Amino acid sequence: MEKSILCIPVFLPLIIGFVMLLLPNRLSSLFRVLTLIISVITFVLGIIIFTSGGTNVTWSIVQLGEIKLELLLTATPLGNFMLLFAMGFGLLITLYSLKSRSLGDDRDNANIYYGATLLTIGGSAGILLSNHLLALLIFWEIVTVSLYLLISTGKDNSNFAATKSFAMIGASDAAFMLGVFLVWVCSNENIAERTLVISSISLPTDSVLPVIAFLLLLLAAITKAGAMPLHTWVPTSGEYAPASVMALLPAAIDKLLGIYLLLIIVKKIFIIETAATLNLLLAIIGAATIIIAVMIAMVQHNLKKLLSYHAVSQVGYMILGIATGTPIGIAGGIFHLVNNAIYKSCLFLCGGAVEQQTGTADLEELGGLGKKMPWTFATCLIAALSISGIPPFNGFVSKWMIYQGVIDMASGQAGTIAGLWPVWLVAAMFGSALTLASFVKLIHSMFLSRLPSGLKNTREVSALQIIPMAILAALCVIFGIFYSQVPLQKLINPLLPSLVGENAEYKLSLWNAGLATVLIAAGIGIGVLIWLIGRLSDKIRIVPTWTCGEIQENDKMIVPGTHFYKTVSSMDGLKQLYTGQSKGYFDIYDQGGRLAMALTGFLRWLHSGMLPMYLTWLTLGLLIVLFVVCGIL
Repeated sequence: MEKSILCIPVFLPLIIGFVMLLLPNRLSSLFRVLTLIISVITFVLGIIIFTSGGTNVTWSIVQLGEIKLELLLTATPLGNFMLLFAMGFGLLITLYSLKSRSLGDDRDNANIYYGATLLTIGGSAGILLSNHLLALLIFWEIVTVSLYLLISTGKDNSNFAATKSFAMIGASDAAFMLGVFLVWVCSNENIAERTLVISSISLPTDSVLPVIAFLLLLLAAITKAGAMPLHTWVPTSGEYAPASVMALLPAAIDKLLGIYLLLIIVKKIFIIETAATLNLLLAIIGAATIIIAVMIAMVQHNLKKLLSYHAVSQVGYMILGIATGTPIGIAGGIFHLVNNAIYKSCLFLCGGAVEQQTGTADLEELGGLGKKMPWTFATCLIAALSISGIPPFNGFVSKWMIYQGVIDMASGQAGTIAGLWPVWLVAAMFGSALTLASFVKLIHSMFLSRLPSGLKNTREVSALQIIPMAILAALCVIFGIFYSQVPLQKLINPLLPSLVGENAEYKLSLWNAGLATVLIAAGIGIGVLIWLIGRLSDKIRIVPTWTCGEIQENDKMIVPGTHFYKTVSSMDGLKQLYTGQSKGYFDIYDQGGRLAMALTGFLRWLHSGMLPMYLTWLTLGLLIVLFVVCGIL
């Protein structure tokens, strides 16, 4: 493989995307064509890089003192795997956007949307191929800026959502930058031999400085992935950003990049196997994210906000799988990362299609769209069953692997994290059950309840939007039924030795997917047959809904799915938590804003303009200086 091929998926979309931002918006047709062509090229190159094996490109850019900035691109098994799916999602979302972004006001910011999309694709490729922490940080910042631009292309309060996302991820990026500096300091006692090359770093976490560096990089990883407690930018973006943006970044690429960085710091940069506290911290973050996020999702009324909280919840499974430290747990976490990106992108695209055709994302205003939008209904149902962990779909397999990883950890490890394995297992399984309950509510609200009178003229979306949803739904089925032949043997198992060592084999205790799928299909077929026999019967009489002899209006007889599980939010204990969550008490961004305003008010009080106040603070400051510096008093 030619070494220069690594540069093309990075710099081609970056250059074209930056130029697009500077061009006038009236060239929107050109933007769509260019973005589609480049996304196809990057996807093809992703396939070539994945299948061709390892190579590297070194390009020295600048040296600041002892810190040398090099563009060191390396094709590693993990990076190649992530690159393949990141480029694939970029292509699918671009295809979906060709129609969804050509309607109404969305055409007004085509240069920003398509330019930022290409910046996201190029920046993601740079992150996944970089073997130098400083270069990785630069590409990381490019994706952060792209996220802000993409979210701001929405309507209503999208600027607020973009600002909040940029502030939270930007703050974590500052932690990332400080962590990179500490890694450089810890990499070698000799300044001249210090390095930021990822493949040359292996830091034991047996002293304070490496632990601080680990925590700083962990902060950046979980914020990007959207894990608790640094998750609140995801639901805010989900409520106001376009569905295609949510499908591209928070649902897919941001998850890939965040978990990729987590794997890099856990398995490459730091040695945490002997640091039981750090492993325990990962497990706590994973389990808490699973349960808390899905509990919040259950009571949401906004379609995209509900999906956003589920996107947060699924990150917990990935982190928990990595925290187990077992080959099957790590493989399950990586597999779940891919599965989540597949079905969560599909769900956001389906939600965007429904919002586009009905003009609302409020579940109380939806219903009965199964017959009006059959393709959207079918793909959404498959994705919903997948995220709920229902066989024979892909979500079941990866969740089962994580369950088994937790159990294997209990038998093969010692310490607190292994002793608490029932807690991790119950959290993962209970979270899956609540996810199913939540999507029963969503499917009923959108597709199975009565059709509101105002939606009688609703139609299916265009083929350009159906194709990406259908491809993602098909992958849910293929990766579930043929989990052993395709995703595990061909994609995931080959990269495990680079993460857990040569002894990366594991035994997967699962099921006969072929037989189970046949039995499930037979059961569905029998049910459809019974339904058809009932439909053909002449004895069935369909009449309008009436009460006490009076025909009722259609909209009065709708049972909204938003009433499902409403009692949960009114239970003592949970009620206070839900109320606090809705008021932003647990939102770090909101609380940080309140703290900043309080500090600003205090400083305004200090700057009163009164000379006695200034003299008082001057005297107090002088006394402190004398006490600290001079040792007086």
